Amino acid sequence: GSIADGDEAVDTIALTGVALGDIVLGVSCSIDVADAALTAAVTAANEVTVQLLNNTGSAVDLDSATYRVVVGRLA
Repeated sequence: GSIADGDEAVDTIALTGVALGDIVLGVSCSIDVADAALTAAVTAANEVTVQLLNNTGSAVDLDSATYRVVVGRLA
């Protein structure tokens, strides 16, 4: 869908085994995010939230996408 300049799109991903305190080491998207900022964080047990923030100066229109995240845990 369309994301206006200054707005964000947020998706929650179920990821079994992650816990609060785990670190998202990286996040990728299956489509070009058109210079929008893509971030992710563990926000609950078994849950990662992905945020796409549009500060490009104009609206961006994105297709459906698949996200991939790499999560680490400190020993």
